[in-house]
Amino acid sequence: MASIRDQVLNAFVARLALIPTWVAELRNRVNFDAGAVPGSVAAVVYPASEQKQFANDQQYDCIYRIAVQITCHDEDADDTLDGNGTAGSANPYRYLDRMVTLAEKAVHTPDDWDVDGEFTRVQILGHDVLDPAPQDDGTPGDPNQREAVLHVNFTFRCQVTNPEVS
Repeated sequence: MASIRDQVLNAFVARLALIPTWVAELRNRVNFDAGAVPGSVAAVVYPASEQKQFANDQQYDCIYRIAVQITCHDEDADDTLDGNGTAGSANPYRYLDRMVTLAEKAVHTPDDWDVDGEFTRVQILGHDVLDPAPQDDGTPGDPNQREAVLHVNFTFRCQVTNPEVS
């Protein structure tokens, strides 16, 4: 049986992959280059942190923070949806915000994450907008890419003696 954490991570990747033009994967399984998939949005899902405190003598209340790095391309911004409707008016940051909103919708559609529903809660904490990341060799990143990191908390209960089980 997969751990609660694995269940949540894999469910999140599956939800994001359902968004048209999106490519989603766990960070440790990334096998795509966002720049190599024209017209697509890349979503990399990874665990950011976990906190636990006793709920009772047999269970922990766990807060599992997941991050989603969302990468999109300026040329995919739409003049009508992301600009004022005139040619060349698309705002790439408005486009990025629209992509973040799609990821946020995936969090709560549906709210059931196949973990003990009585104690599982999901909370979107917000997102950070990042400048294009530099290349591995230190050269500047792609100036036509925009990135955001969405932060989401999952609160659930797990057993003290077996943290894999709710």
